[in-house]
Amino acid sequence: MRDRIDPAELAPGGQHEVGRVVHGVVVSRSLKGIGLALEEVDVLGTIDSLFFRGSSQTVTTLAELPEVGTRLEATVQRRTGDGQLRLTVRPYYWRRLALQPLSDPALLALLDSIEPLPDEDDRAWDAPGTFDRAELLLAIAEEVGDRRLVEAIAPLYERVALGDVYESMPTIRHGPERAIERDWERLTAIMRPLARHERAGTRQWSVRELGLLRDPSGLPELIAALVDPEELVRYQACSSLTMVGGILALSQLSEVLDRLNRAASDDSSDLVRKAAREACDKLASTEATQARIEPRPLE
Repeated sequence: MRDRIDPAELAPGGQHEVGRVVHGVVVSRSLKGIGLALEEVDVLGTIDSLFFRGSSQTVTTLAELPEVGTRLEATVQRRTGDGQLRLTVRPYYWRRLALQPLSDPALLALLDSIEPLPDEDDRAWDAPGTFDRAELLLAIAEEVGDRRLVEAIAPLYERVALGDVYESMPTIRHGPERAIERDWERLTAIMRPLARHERAGTRQWSVRELGLLRDPSGLPELIAALVDPEELVRYQACSSLTMVGGILALSQLSEVLDRLNRAASDDSSDLVRKAAREACDKLASTEATQARIEPRPLE
């Protein structure tokens, strides 16, 4: 393997353009960073920072770095004059490595110890420790999926933030969905009480999941979410009702349209009124279609 390449081989538009995700194996480690032998190509990349959504984290001890031989995913940050790649790897990947040796009870205890994340617009996100908590929660969510720890799904959702936080919160669902092993009715049963939880972030993301699950049994929670005190929860309810609407009986769909029309005219938020109008437009065509095929009672 070459440890240097001609910078011309990294020309813009090539396979190593900035932002590309690459995979490699750790071949060296020091307080200056780690060397990563890339698996796809014959080149050595150097990871000289840990990165999360614009915030960097300083490595102070070798114990914070992955062992030689560890496979990692990284993002091309820039090219250097000597032909090396500078890469970034989010702390999330380190945390996954640290979680793997934990027993299931220890992982659940760690999850229980994590404070719920603040709302997206909270100044608490200015503190680096808040992003660390978010990374840890996302890493635990993936571990929950790998281990099929269904009992951890509700505690995960009880700790998510209101708002997407640089598009990270929507990804919380993937681990729980793997954990449930396609038992969607069971996941719906877990989400329904969470959609009425005291925390707005928990309500927002469980309402979203109920829409994705498309189970009519979650309809009462979605309708209730249309009058939630939090704007983002009401906005999410409009989207989720659109997803569920296609499988509803005509009588249920008529009720949903009635509630959405009220939101479109009466909600205090421009964002919600617009979302409700768009949902009405989409579901109105569904209602018209169902009305044509709905069996009529015998006269």
